[in-house]
Amino acid sequence: MIPPVLLSYRRKSLVRTDADRISPARQTKAVEAAALIEGFACEWYEDVDGHRSGRREEGRPGWLNLRAQLDRPDVVGVGAYSLARIYRNAREFLEFIEELTIRNLRLILVADNIDTSTATGLAVATILAAMAQLESDLASERQVNTIAFLRQEKGRHWGIPPYGTERDEEKQLIPARGGYWYFSPTAETATGDEAPSPGWEWRGWHAGLLTAYRIFDADDISYNELAHRLNARGWRFQARDGEPRLWNCDDTFRVVKGWKLYAGDLPLGRQTQNPVTVLDGGHDPIIPPDLAQSVGAKSIQRRRRGNTGRHTRTYPLTSVAFCARCGGKLHGNFSRWRKARMYHHHDGLGDCSEPYWFPAAPVEAQVMEALGYVLSGDMLALIRAKADELVEEMRGPDAAQLQAEVARHKKRLARLTDLYVNGELGKADYLGRKREIEGQVVALQAEMPTDVNLHGTLDRLEELVQGLDDADPKQQKQIVDLMVERVEILGGQVVSLVPAPPFADFFTSAILVRTHSGQYLADEVEPLAQRLAAWLP
Repeated sequence: MIPPVLLSYRRKSLVRTDADRISPARQTKAVEAAALIEGFACEWYEDVDGHRSGRREEGRPGWLNLRAQLDRPDVVGVGAYSLARIYRNAREFLEFIEELTIRNLRLILVADNIDTSTATGLAVATILAAMAQLESDLASERQVNTIAFLRQEKGRHWGIPPYGTERDEEKQLIPARGGYWYFSPTAETATGDEAPSPGWEWRGWHAGLLTAYRIFDADDISYNELAHRLNARGWRFQARDGEPRLWNCDDTFRVVKGWKLYAGDLPLGRQTQNPVTVLDGGHDPIIPPDLAQSVGAKSIQRRRRGNTGRHTRTYPLTSVAFCARCGGKLHGNFSRWRKARMYHHHDGLGDCSEPYWFPAAPVEAQVMEALGYVLSGDMLALIRAKADELVEEMRGPDAAQLQAEVARHKKRLARLTDLYVNGELGKADYLGRKREIEGQVVALQAEMPTDVNLHGTLDRLEELVQGLDDADPKQQKQIVDLMVERVEILGGQVVSLVPAPPFADFFTSAILVRTHSGQYLADEVEPLAQRLAAWLP
């Protein structure tokens, strides 16, 4: 008898340190063990080549291929190592859960101890997804702050080294020493320490960078033409995996836009931003500064004028706002004529009789007031209690022992650092033993159920809720995207609010806990609660 098929998925993010590594082999072993217990056969799909982010489905061909198999009669469900491997976006994850439920398929997440074939597993998955996205957003926010500190205070470039560069032991950018072999008669390329055979020519990445700048500086050509000339002369771009490939227009555009960095200055933001603050002399020049500045001057001259003067503002309701009359998507934008933040019909009015534009502030204030009401002290206490239940369900019997082992190894790391700082341990010995201990910590953490740090996230959630009306728009948008699925607006007023599935019960409870008897009595409820009750489906 052929066993049912568990569509199994593994994903590998871009790895910068050993601490970031959850190897595809470990994912495979864990999922296959769970499938064996259930009597399922794993059919593997993967995205392990380079950086495959879990925040969006785009750019993950393996995952999209897996989803295309859901209607097969031999498929019993989907399996993965953890929620973080398949989604870091709560809204897309919940839509995926709904697709599985309609097809009567299971989702098995091994490290999270989640199986949606049970009511408890489904509840844990939905709450976990919402909290995981908020924690992911907060982690991204912390990373942005760390990057800004490293750039401004330490003068250090962050991210993948730009084309033609690499990092030295002090983490500073220097000209790249690597390259590839090129065989002119056939335009073949190869990598390695030695040429494949006589007749192959060594081409360095840094030499390719210099050639690109000299060609662009010499002639008035497009980025596409620059890519064509480089390819025709045997120069190749370095892909993320280190292999040579043909240049394209995007490659030449990014390389030319990086002229300030190549001149030795350090942009403190994205190089495509305009204007961008620059730390002068952040590192030694990668190419001659006069060449870089000449190319930069030409690049500035051809800059498209359409991007100047644009207003970049965050609109908290953009992803959830809809017109209550026609159902059309509403989008936030700045009206130059009215000189104000507005929402408007994204695809035009059509036959809708509603105004095309309406002010953003009133509807945002209504939603923020409602969310502040829902996330009062009483509601956060209920959410914390539910979080405690979920954490206990997620933890296995060996979790405490594994945590104790991790804590013990971290103490070893602290003692090791003290020995190095006090001069009792050489740098080479310190780094070698440090890598060994960090590897042990990573191995232990991989055996533990994924810890979403629910209480830490709730602490942060409570901080955001306090003074939500006056909070930063980006923080407001974090809360809206987390808790709200849809807001319908009519005549510039909120008429309907659909909570995200994990928080639907909390919205209802927020009305009940404000009454005298615990029963819903419309004439005894505060005006805001009464309005919120009218909004809910």
